[in-house]
Amino acid sequence: MNETQIAGMAQDFLPPGKGGSQIPYYGARGYKKRIKLADQDLLNIYFHFHPRYKKRIKLADQDLLNIYFHFHPQWLYFLPCEFNYGTHFCHCYFDKPGTCCCRNGESLGIAVLHGSGKQFHSNKNKSFEQIYDTFAK
Repeated sequence: MNETQIAGMAQDFLPPGKGGSQIPYYGARGYKKRIKLADQDLLNIYFHFHPRYKKRIKLADQDLLNIYFHFHPQWLYFLPCEFNYGTHFCHCYFDKPGTCCCRNGESLGIAVLHGSGKQFHSNKNKSFEQIYDTFAK
């Protein structure tokens, strides 16, 4: 990050329009929230954009951050896809090489394994369950 960037977010890998919110996103697909801003910054964003978009927001602060960075992209640090690696976002299956749209994750390694939406407890990808079980021990 540089001195003007206030947050880092990784791109959403769901197809455009699948996120559910009808808001202005940063980039073609929007970004997933990875870090929190300082409380005052979040409040400023909330009070500025919430009244205008409140009926179209479905993902709370993630949508508000996407709206904010749509209008102020210079303040966003782009985190590569290996910082948002998960079955739901990348459609990755470790036992099927080439199924992940995050080539950096396959070649450079995973920086953050995203486990939201019960990905570690789903029958969709046994590899994620095994990783969870290993850390749980």
